[in-house]
Amino acid sequence: MACEICGRNSCCRAFHSLKEQEEYDKIAEPVIERIKGGLAYDFRRLDRTDIDGEDYVKYSDVKDLIEGI
Repeated sequence: MACEICGRNSCCRAFHSLKEQEEYDKIAEPVIERIKGGLAYDFRRLDRTDIDGEDYVKYSDVKDLIEGI
C-alpha cells in the first residue's frame, strides 16, 4: 500500500517528519470529509431494492457514480 502522504510504495506516514504529517492532516481532513459527504449524498439518491430488510443497489449504478467523481 502506498504512503498516504507522498504516494510512494516504499514509504509510510511514520517516515515523514511530524511537521509534514501535521501539514498533511490540515489539508487532508477537510477534503476527506467533503468527499465522504458528497458520496453519502449520492449514495442516498441511488435506486434501492429492499430484499429481506436489506437495501440493494445495482453495481453498475455505484460504478458509474464513483467513475464520475
